Amino acid sequence: MIVLHYLKDRLLAIIVFLMSFLILSFLFFLYRYELDMIIYAYMLIGVLILGVCIIDFYRYYKQHLSLIHISEP
Repeated sequence: MIVLHYLKDRLLAIIVFLMSFLILSFLFFLYRYELDMIIYAYMLIGVLILGVCIIDFYRYYKQHLSLIHISEP
């Protein structure tokens, strides 16, 4: 359940990322870049974003645990 709460809290960032992805894909299509170059760029960005998401979720989880610990009598 904590993953759903995390995604809900980060919904705006997810929407902005997806909109950026769609806009860049459309621009790459208009300029007719090679598909290999586009896939490579998206893979690099995906690895970077995955690392940032893992670190951010770890911090979110630690904060969640500390709030649970504080609220217990």
